[in-house]
Amino acid sequence: MKMKKGTTNSFVDSPLNTSKGALYVKGHLEVKGKGTLNVTGNSSHAMKIGEYLQFKSSTGDVNILGAKSDGIHCGDGSALPADYEDNRLIVNGGNITVNNCSSDCIDCDDYGTAIINGGTINLNVSQTDGAGLKADSIIYMNGGTLNLNVTGNISEGIRCCYAGYFNGGTIQGTVSGAGARGLKAKKTTSASDTVLNGGNTYWNGTNVTLSATGSTYTADNTKCMGLRSDNNMTVTAGTIAITTSNSATGISVKGKYSNTGGTVTVNGSDFKQ
Repeated sequence: MKMKKGTTNSFVDSPLNTSKGALYVKGHLEVKGKGTLNVTGNSSHAMKIGEYLQFKSSTGDVNILGAKSDGIHCGDGSALPADYEDNRLIVNGGNITVNNCSSDCIDCDDYGTAIINGGTINLNVSQTDGAGLKADSIIYMNGGTLNLNVTGNISEGIRCCYAGYFNGGTIQGTVSGAGARGLKAKKTTSASDTVLNGGNTYWNGTNVTLSATGSTYTADNTKCMGLRSDNNMTVTAGTIAITTSNSATGISVKGKYSNTGGTVTVNGSDFKQ
């Protein structure tokens, strides 16, 4: 899909739409061009891509204005090994903004991966128990900027369901929902989960600035946090700065914490597990 410079291209579906999204592609989709793309999903997802979705370096503005389910959903519904490589998001450029979703803002499903090499992604996570950027397996961030505004209770700005490799770029924003997290690397052990174990994060150059201001979610006593690794957190480069208030936790690591070269501070003090 090429968006001609100076044009606005809109996709809006009916609440009675029986397809899987307002903009539905069974195969893969590559988006380029300096125009504007606006998508609203009134029946389900706003954008539903059966294989991989790539925003090229030449991409202009992409606005998900609302969705009954996910804003952007990548994955064909199959978790078979032969299909894993197709379930992915690649962002090389563009200014992507996602608002008003009832489920996740961006969901890379069925062992899906997210690869962020450039561009700017603005995620407004207002839904309860949702995620801004979610990958069933691995998130690779090599460049670009992720702007997070997490206001939904027990939601996450970023959710890695296996591991996250943060090699470059910038993550910044505010986490104000009760029990919300800026990032969670999830470790699962139930046979019903798509990806087992995991929960590791590797910080190799991404610069992070987050403010965690949310209260505790009283229904299950979940605390608001800046970063949470259910397993190990390894830091080799980059800067991570977390400020907190209202009894929120800056960083929580369930497993082993290792720092061999990065700068990690919480409220101006070095983080210690």
